[in-house]
This record gives sequence, structure tokens and C-alpha cells, in this order.
Amino acid sequence: MHAEMAMQNPMAAMGGGPGQMGMPGMMGGGMEMMMGGAPGAGVGASPVVLANKLNEEKITTDALFNLFGVYGDVTRVKILYNKRHTALVQMANGAQAQQVVRMLNNTPLFGKPMSLTISSHAMVKLPNPESEEGQSKNTVSYEKSEFHRFAHPGSKNYNNIFPPSNNLHLSNLPDGITEDQIKSLFAPYGTVQSFRFFQYI
Repeated sequence: MHAEMAMQNPMAAMGGGPGQMGMPGMMGGGMEMMMGGAPGAGVGASPVVLANKLNEEKITTDALFNLFGVYGDVTRVKILYNKRHTALVQMANGAQAQQVVRMLNNTPLFGKPMSLTISSHAMVKLPNPESEEGQSKNTVSYEKSEFHRFAHPGSKNYNNIFPPSNNLHLSNLPDGITEDQIKSLFAPYGTVQSFRFFQYI
């Protein structure tokens, strides 16, 4: 059983720790090459995205990993120690960083539209773990994360990249589940504006 549901805003499905991001998965064809599936992709471009105007009270490294990870493999995230409304997010290559900026610039996150540009930094440096900044956990390495979506060439994830949308597709729903039960599960994350069940033939 399948269902389609529209939430009040595109970010309503976001939450949880790394890998628990409910975002929709552009275009097909040459997307794998654009995302770094071919040698030399993104050569010469910085892989680091500079994110400004973040909600400093709610932003976390995991939240940025989850969201940016829909559009490429996030390797490091740094929320600036004295400017929590600004972060540096390092992607696997420059092409993925450019994809993030195209898809997410001016997208609201925790109620504030983000301002995204390509950073002049070539990488995000990890702090000394014994330093005050290192102890703050504001810089996190995700290089060994098991939730990277584009680590394997030929992955179907290369063809499942779309801008943020308030429409969610729900698959493998158990028989007998009701519309009210599903709506109640999503209610803490936003207002459900429309809902319908459908079946593939």
C-alpha cells in the first residue's frame, strides 16, 4: 500500500540523527557524472559550502549532515564557534557542493532561509580534540558515515535528487493502517494539508 501526503512546508519531514532525514529524493541521465561519479568531476571547485543565516538556537551538525546529504556525501561539518548562525559543510567534491547550493540556497531551515555560497576554503579543518573548540563538538567528521547516499557509482540515488518539496511519498504501508493513524505520526512535525491512499497496478 502506498500513500501521498502534503505537509505545510518542505522541511516538515526532517529530524533525528544522521541518516534519519525524510527528504524526497532530478533529473536522471548525466546526474551521476555531475555528482562526482566520473573521474575529474568537480575538479578545481571548492567542495566546501558556506552556510549563513542559520537558526543558531536549533542548528546542529547532524541536521546539516542530514539535509545536505540528500544532495551529496557530507564529509565534515563545522558550526563556527563564536558565530553559530554560520557553518562550513564539506562535500565529497566540488560538483556536489555546487549541487547543494543550487538546490538549497534560500530554503528555510528551522524557520530561517539559509544563504549558501561556495566557500573559499578548500577543506574543513578538524580542531585539536583537547582544545576548547574541539570539546564543543561544533566540528564533526562524517567521513566514515554509513549513511552516505552517493558512495557507490551507479547507485539509484543519483536519479532521485529533487529540490525540497512538501509532498511525501509513503511506501510499504501495512494493510489496515488508517489515514488518521498516519496523520498522527506526522503531526509533531507539521500540518498535514492533504492525504490520499493509492495502489500500484
